[in-house]
Amino acid sequence: MTFASAATCPDIRILEYSGADPNNPVDVTAANSGNSGISYSGSATTTNANDLIFGANLVLTATMGPAAALPNGC
Repeated sequence: MTFASAATCPDIRILEYSGADPNNPVDVTAANSGNSGISYSGSATTTNANDLIFGANLVLTATMGPAAALPNGC
């Protein structure tokens, strides 16, 4: 991967899953963009009780979530 500019706190993850429907692997999506202290993608109601929920977040400062921030502030 090549970044257009220096990445302050790159966090790149590669995930692999098995058992997804090969013809229709995505059930529903939600997305949003904005400029605030809170990330919110909007709601997404799945049609299957066992769906895999995948979320991603891009911020310009630090992301605070269920775990404490990393020691370097990223």
